[in-house]
Order: sequence, then C-alpha cells, then structure tokens
Amino acid sequence: MTTYIKPTATGATYEGEYKDCTVRALANAGNIPYLEAHSIMKSHGRLNRHGAYPNQYTPAYLENGFELVGICGTTHHAKYSKNTMNSLGVKVNALPGIGLKKFLEKYDDGSYIVIVSGHAVAIIDGETVDKGYLPEGKRVTTIFKKV
Repeated sequence: MTTYIKPTATGATYEGEYKDCTVRALANAGNIPYLEAHSIMKSHGRLNRHGAYPNQYTPAYLENGFELVGICGTTHHAKYSKNTMNSLGVKVNALPGIGLKKFLEKYDDGSYIVIVSGHAVAIIDGETVDKGYLPEGKRVTTIFKKV
C-alpha cells in the first residue's frame, strides 16, 4: 500500500496553466511571483501548458539563485539528468539514492527544488509546497538549493 505526503501548502498556481510543476517549484522555493517564474521558464524554452526538461529548468534555476546539490541514485532519470548537466557544463555531485520521505527528514532547513521522476516540487524547511499528494517513496533524482 502506497503512503502519501500531503503538501503543507499549495503555493503559487495560475488558472488555465498545467504541467507547470517546474514553474510552481521555482516560484515557491524562490519566493517569487508565479508570473515571474513562468516568464523565466519560458525564456529557457518551456512552452505554455507543457512540461520542462532538464536542459530547460537547470539553467533557469541556476541563474535564479539556486545551486545544484547533486544527482541522486542510478535510475534512468538520474542518468539522463546527469548527462544533461554534463552537456550544460554543470558540475555534478553524485549522491546516494533517496526517497522523498527520507529527503524531507534529512534536508529540513532551507529552500529546495527537488526533481522526482516526472515532477518538480518545492521543499521549504522540510515541508512540501505543491498542488497534490506525493508518494513518500518517490525517488529523488535532482536537488537544487536556494543560496
């Protein structure tokens, strides 16, 4: 049976937009308005109502006050993210695999954008800020921290 993590807050959203988790994560963890985060992601190639790829969200996050903490584990998504980071010239720290629940326990101070397979979520002081429930065993692949 899957156990879920309930978000502490919904955070930034915009009616009519969807597949915008990378935008919401940037707005929430970066403490900036949704439309500003949307504009930033658009300038890096994200299309309205479409998801974003590592080659789009990585430069957007790095240019807006976040640093790459590392890539976690050896899943297909982690390997893809690592290869993308390398092609962008971003130094990658390889970290052991970690599930979302354990991440929340370990990284309970600061603002993070955490990428799990197919989703980005803001974590602020160990609490999730997102629109929906998240499986606690979801594997974390990429960690960005607000500096």
